[in-house]
Amino acid sequence: MNVLSDIALGGRITYQWDAADDCSRGDVRNCFLIMMCFETAMIHGGDITVRRSGDGWVLTAQAERLRLDADLWDGLTARHHPVVISPAQVQFALLPQVMRETGCRMQIDRTETAITVRFAPD
Repeated sequence: MNVLSDIALGGRITYQWDAADDCSRGDVRNCFLIMMCFETAMIHGGDITVRRSGDGWVLTAQAERLRLDADLWDGLTARHHPVVISPAQVQFALLPQVMRETGCRMQIDRTETAITVRFAPD
């Protein structure tokens, strides 16, 4: 995906898009919001991989060190988890809403050096 190559130029984060270019607009929107969430945790850079898996998607962020705000990440999958979100973190408010609109469900796994988000239609 050419737009990711342009974004990565001169940056600390690399992007690998391992999916066909004929993706739905909703799937691409979900992926880009997830990548924006990843970027907030990747303060020193790292690698983001996006790939199709059956009828769903797997996105992984890997870095030497991640700075994870547990409240923000927990708020992505917990329906009644009130989180205070700043304007710089708006992607964390939009992502659950967009997932519901597209009929998708997310699963998130986190470690000190990696975050994996899986999403697929409900």
